[in-house]
Amino acid sequence: MPEYEYQLKSDATSDDSDSPDIPKKSYDESSDRPKNVRGYWLLTNNGRVLTAGAAPHFGGENPDSILAVALVSANNGIIRVFEDGTVLSDGEAPGFTIEQPTSSKIASASLNGRGDGLWVALENGGVKALGTAVFHGSGLDNALQSSIVAIAAGKDGYWLLTKNGQVVVCGETNFYGSATEQCAELNTSAVSIKPHPNHDGYWIALENGQVIAHGRSTFHGRREEGTANIVDIAISPDAEGYWLVDETGYVSPHGFVTDIPPKADSDLNNEKVIAMALYLV
Repeated sequence: MPEYEYQLKSDATSDDSDSPDIPKKSYDESSDRPKNVRGYWLLTNNGRVLTAGAAPHFGGENPDSILAVALVSANNGIIRVFEDGTVLSDGEAPGFTIEQPTSSKIASASLNGRGDGLWVALENGGVKALGTAVFHGSGLDNALQSSIVAIAAGKDGYWLLTKNGQVVVCGETNFYGSATEQCAELNTSAVSIKPHPNHDGYWIALENGQVIAHGRSTFHGRREEGTANIVDIAISPDAEGYWLVDETGYVSPHGFVTDIPPKADSDLNNEKVIAMALYLV
């Protein structure tokens, strides 16, 4: 198993955030110590899984001609979600089934805090709660400005992210800010939202490589190089950095993060990467 060391990536200059200053809290206050990153999985639009570092390979079947939309790592395994509602679990990840048909295409998915429940977000704002995940409402009753692209777990609820950067709060979790102004000013789209490990903030990744940090989340820099669109962001377990991945599968590190390979072990075959999940041990 390869070993990866922590290295400083000093590209953080500003946070592009209107969030108030929130004092940092030591992880010593929690019994849940951050895990180590040993690799990652990438999901392509046709459902194929690419691996990097020490992440185990999962071959799994792919639904014919169905677009993949979400990838989640859980219990030494992964969960792939497709836009028609198909859910495939590999390794030791728990299995889930979405009642068919859905009222809209699937947009994204997120595990609950215990890892035995899954929230699935629909493009129209609907939310499906699977396993032990609790339903905390949806975006159907909100004036959505565009379609949903991502969902992230909060303390007692979840956040929904729209393509134009709007953040919809469901449940008792807090609102920390959106990315609508940045999306409009930069003429780009929001693609991913990921929570701070303590669920008191989040990061929003934009297609052009910009990152918006809200709450306790810290800005560690944006993707400057390259012309490919950013598709996802993965957060370091200690919240000291993150990785951005583009549609070609190139992974760029930002902040104090584990040094992991910038590309997966396999090449793309006329397909695009759409999601990233970390392998934690």
